[in-house]
Amino acid sequence: MTPQTLCYEPGSALIDVYHGSGDGGPAPTVLLWHGSGPSERRALAPLAAAAAAAGLTVFVPDWRSTDPDGGWSLLAASIDFVRSRGAQFGGDPGGFVLAGWSLGARAAVATLTRPDAAGGWAPAVDIGWRPEQLGDWQPSAVVGLAGSFPQPQRVAELVDAPTPLWLAHGVADQIVPVDDSRQLRDVLSRRGWSVRLDELDVDHAGIVMAGFDESADVCVPATDPVVLDAGAVVVAALAVAAGLAGHGGGDREQGDEPVRQGADRRRVQQRSDAD
Repeated sequence: MTPQTLCYEPGSALIDVYHGSGDGGPAPTVLLWHGSGPSERRALAPLAAAAAAAGLTVFVPDWRSTDPDGGWSLLAASIDFVRSRGAQFGGDPGGFVLAGWSLGARAAVATLTRPDAAGGWAPAVDIGWRPEQLGDWQPSAVVGLAGSFPQPQRVAELVDAPTPLWLAHGVADQIVPVDDSRQLRDVLSRRGWSVRLDELDVDHAGIVMAGFDESADVCVPATDPVVLDAGAVVVAALAVAAGLAGHGGGDREQGDEPVRQGADRRRVQQRSDAD
């Protein structure tokens, strides 16, 4: 699938739009942030295309964590773009899912937090702070993929009622250990958040249906059926979070039997603290 590419921040940054196939009405919408590498939106192309094929409209912007503000200005601008112009591209800007991979996952979770309630704490990079220009806006749900969440026990409190949070992490991830997502799930569920964690037998890039080409130092689309099968679980999580009709699975309880997919070639452990 070839996305439509636009400039979402004048003279600065590009955003890819993957149009969901639907009945002609506004499609459930996802804004998907890449990780710490500057302007790496194309690393998420395999996942975004698969999500669009499932019926979601997906926006994937470039941003730069190396900017003086940690990238928040561009991230906030991408939110404004989807809110103000999402309908022009078949999306539903009234309530959309905010998703992120790696550092983008930490940023997505940070949109749910209140810096003024954090007692002055901030993670190692500024991306832990919520930008003031977001005001009272909240996404309809957040999906964090292979994110790092330092000191989760000190995460800030929510502004209002908890927003549903989906986490997915590869148990073979050697860049960000899966324990980061486990700890975040445990801390937030004790605080009353609706949290679900899917653990998949893939690595850091595999969680977004990609592999890492060391010779070129870039992520490339995965071809391994095991990774693609794991990607289907992530797409399903995005679809459920977005309320896409025909996708279930949001009500598994912690302690359910592991789900096995891909002819038992990969184990998927699903842990849920959400009713």
